[in-house]
Amino acid sequence: MDDWTDWTLRGQLKSRVDSHDGQRPLKLTIFTGEKGYRGREVAEILRAHEVECEFADLDAVVLMATPENTERDFQRIEKALERLPQKEK
Repeated sequence: MDDWTDWTLRGQLKSRVDSHDGQRPLKLTIFTGEKGYRGREVAEILRAHEVECEFADLDAVVLMATPENTERDFQRIEKALERLPQKEK
């Protein structure tokens, strides 16, 4: 797994759950500009991998985890993000 996937899924979600900062810990915001993508581009790529975003704009996508999500759901997200090459900014 590359740094992109580790940061977006494991690092960010774990830190939000562990911190109990009063925010919504099951919402995962992925800031897409770091890889040179628009949020809506990443949302379309995720949709092609059967992952529906709660929200997408120019700079980010937001995913919402629920108790019904399976390990396979998270694997689809990781697989889609792992395949995103770095774009020129």
